[in-house]
Amino acid sequence: MQTNEQWLNANGTPIDPASSQVAYAEAVSEDGNVVAGVLLNDHTFIARAGAPGSGGDMGGMIAG
Repeated sequence: MQTNEQWLNANGTPIDPASSQVAYAEAVSEDGNVVAGVLLNDHTFIARAGAPGSGGDMGGMIAG
C-alpha cells in the first residue's frame, strides 16, 4: 500500500509531505486518478495523478 504522497510522487506529481500531510482519504474516482480526503490540519484536499510518461503538468493537489 502507498501513502497519498507516494502515489502522487510515483505519478509525476511531487508533494512535500511536510506541508501536505494526509490524515485519510474519503473517496477515489472510478479510474483511480483522483483522491479526495482530509489533511492532518483538518483541511480537505483533492489530488489528481498525472498520466505517467505524459510529460504534461496534469497532476496536483488542492487543499482548502
